[in-house]
Amino acid sequence: MAVVNIITENNRIFVDEGNGKALLATKQDNWQWKNFSFKVLYTSDLTTKIAQSIIENDTCNLPAVQDSYYLHKELFCIFNKHIELVTGKDSVLCPIT
Repeated sequence: MAVVNIITENNRIFVDEGNGKALLATKQDNWQWKNFSFKVLYTSDLTTKIAQSIIENDTCNLPAVQDSYYLHKELFCIFNKHIELVTGKDSVLCPIT
């Protein structure tokens, strides 16, 4: 599991995915740390919940494809640049699932 640090001018975020813990400090709050706990939801668990929501409610909370693409576009570009570096070939599609 990943440990991620995100540091910006106004925020400091530390996420320990393996232990389900996160810390957040903001400039606005004088860099006082706040603790958060969370549970990682695995894709196998989410698939069942999403399908059940569609069957029962005719809807789910997934973002629209266009919104999802916009949110992931930069990540796809980074992946493609790496793939091109490794293979020496242009990559038009991002071959991940």
